[in-house]
Amino acid sequence: MIPLSSTGEIASFQDVDQFQPAKTQFACGFFACAVVKSMAPVGHAPTQTPAQMIAEAEQWYAQYDGNNSISNTNGMTLEQLYELLAQIGLHFVPASLDVAALRAWLRLGYPILVAGLETSFYDMGLGDVVPYPWQPSGNHIIVLTGVAADGNFLVRDSANVTNLYNPTTLRPGPRKYDTARMRLVSATAVVPPWLPVPPAGFDPTKEQFVPIIPAGWHDDGNTLTAPNGHKVVHGFREYVLKNNWPPANMPLQEEIGRNPLEESNPSLGAGTQQVFRWTMLEWTPSRGVFIAWIGQEFLKIRSDNTALQAEIAALEAKLKACTSSY
Repeated sequence: MIPLSSTGEIASFQDVDQFQPAKTQFACGFFACAVVKSMAPVGHAPTQTPAQMIAEAEQWYAQYDGNNSISNTNGMTLEQLYELLAQIGLHFVPASLDVAALRAWLRLGYPILVAGLETSFYDMGLGDVVPYPWQPSGNHIIVLTGVAADGNFLVRDSANVTNLYNPTTLRPGPRKYDTARMRLVSATAVVPPWLPVPPAGFDPTKEQFVPIIPAGWHDDGNTLTAPNGHKVVHGFREYVLKNNWPPANMPLQEEIGRNPLEESNPSLGAGTQQVFRWTMLEWTPSRGVFIAWIGQEFLKIRSDNTALQAEIAALEAKLKACTSSY
């Protein structure tokens, strides 16, 4: 199971508004490519700033469509999409439009560029309405970046704005779009640089993995036991076996339940946690298994401990003053 970001996405993504002053309003595909080009593994910052993404997307549009002036109403063809992805060094796989297949790609960690009818993109965070401040028509390209707990898609949409002529009105992502209403015309799974390129004919709905047992560990099919005797089970076991786990990164305790799961992020709610020598795995019903932000948690606990020690010292001083007064 792949790690998810704090927003439930399969990678770290950067928002970008495609509507720039005096520039074309039809560059959605090129901005979608900028979003996937700048993505980074969970826990890392995106590789580009919005300004860098805008500059590249506008440059690509001019390269493929002649110029990027506001009078240019050309969009992006599927062939242009494929050419641009290859140009910027991203492998891709044409994907089925079947919703189960799209969810499967996302659960394996591969974002998807989809083109669909503008009138079929419904933002559930706005009350399940089409979010665009113009009369929608034609096709639009967005990036699917995750699967919400209810099965709907998390997306990054460079056109989800409140004002077409104000480039600071992009609603922050990810947005949750109504999967049942989508009418898609193409889907392209993009291979992040940190994941393998799927073989020809790969079916994400039938994905199988060969477990990699860390050297010196033992697995009986249900329980993974480290050399120090601590055991890893259920989703944590599957995560270790699927992610080429370093043998020296042994668990320091068994899986435990906590509420809240993290002191530094109580909004996560209740979950389970297992501490390893180098990191910490966590699980919640909505996010599944993910790698904890252990540095953030460590600093919060250190701060709490410092405050507690100061409080203890103050109480001891008061007690000493009371004792000496007798």
